[in-house]
Amino acid sequence: MRFVRADGSTHSLSYAAEVETARLRQDLELDSLDFLRLIETIARATGVDTPERDYGQVATVKGLVDYVAAHG
Repeated sequence: MRFVRADGSTHSLSYAAEVETARLRQDLELDSLDFLRLIETIARATGVDTPERDYGQVATVKGLVDYVAAHG
């Protein structure tokens, strides 16, 4: 199965799975400040606050999406 990104490029389902399991700070190279900005931006956009004690739950792309879905 393949999917098309907004820029028109196509990727396999395995690529989507890789992105979903990507670790925000290590694999996507977000430093601490970038990570906090991401959490703050998501909070403003969704109304979902992520307390520091829950940062482990939002360490991956999937974890972040699931967390927002569960708390939003």
